[in-house]
Amino acid sequence: GFSYRVIPAITPDGIAYSGGINSTEMYNTMMHKFKWGGIEDNDVYLDENCIRMFSNVRHNFGSLAEVLIKQGKTDSARVVLNKCLELIPDNRIPFDVYMLGMVESYYQINDETKAHEVAQQLLENTYADIDYFLSLHPPFSGYLTYEKRIAAHTLTELIKISNRNGDKTFSAEIQQELQNYGPELNSIFR
Repeated sequence: GFSYRVIPAITPDGIAYSGGINSTEMYNTMMHKFKWGGIEDNDVYLDENCIRMFSNVRHNFGSLAEVLIKQGKTDSARVVLNKCLELIPDNRIPFDVYMLGMVESYYQINDETKAHEVAQQLLENTYADIDYFLSLHPPFSGYLTYEKRIAAHTLTELIKISNRNGDKTFSAEIQQELQNYGPELNSIFR
């Protein structure tokens, strides 16, 4: 299984809250040693605990890719990112807020096509959530505050990420889609 080693150390990679990453060891473990147990197999049932755990695994892949990019190992970062998508595709566990870092990483390794693929699927999932939120009537429309904030954060971050990486057209497309929702959108993000 997965484990974290707690040690007192200065973290030269500077990744917030991760405690530092030994990229060589983590790459070897995640890419060669660890047996994934059929996560990519549609016949394997995933309960909510597995789904939550694999959201964490996605985040770990993203953190590893981020460190590799900072180290100038963009080819290795690409392999890590692609392995994550292969192991944990959207049809197994829907893309969520934890995919934002992967979108950013794909931009950073100059793979705008893959950044768009991941971002587009993340947008579809987030728009589906928004449509659901808008379909609710009182008193239910007042619930799901946390989920609404996550949706708003996801959209805002996708706009920022695409802008930061010079993809103004994609950023504008997201902003236009949000405007298409009109004032109804403001009602769910209060």
